[in-house]
Amino acid sequence: MKILVLSFFTLLKIILLSFILKIFISLVKFDSYIKFSSSYSVFFSKNKKMNLNKTLKIINFCSRVFPFWNCFISSSVLKKIYPNCSDLEFYIGVTRSEHGEFYSHAWVEKNGNILLGEIKNINSFKKILKY
Repeated sequence: MKILVLSFFTLLKIILLSFILKIFISLVKFDSYIKFSSSYSVFFSKNKKMNLNKTLKIINFCSRVFPFWNCFISSSVLKKIYPNCSDLEFYIGVTRSEHGEFYSHAWVEKNGNILLGEIKNINSFKKILKY
């Protein structure tokens, strides 16, 4: 029962954080978002009992349920929940398709392995931001 309650609160925390991030991203410039991310991560990372694998499952679930949830929101939420985990690296990359269309993608790596945001053509993306 205790695990179920912790999972429920983790889910609520992740949903709340995603809505805050979505609203914030809609209202401010990207550099302001990065400053915000650095300063307010502590509030969302206070629960030391959060399991990384469980958190990833909840984030993946939310990305299927909420239509606004994209790779940037997912990656940002994970990085905010674990701000002091130095081996979690948040990336934004860009690429162009064969037809010249511009694409961007966000993902999180741990020790060089992609934890969140895996897509089939990830190697075609040039990393433009790491934090």
